[in-house]
Amino acid sequence: MLKTAVLEFTMMTIEEQEDRGICL
Repeated sequence: MLKTAVLEFTMMTIEEQEDRGICL
């Protein structure tokens, strides 16, 4: 369960970074 939560958090962070890169 913890592994899944970490994976989801990592995926969300990557998506946010990509969105910021597109905005910039």
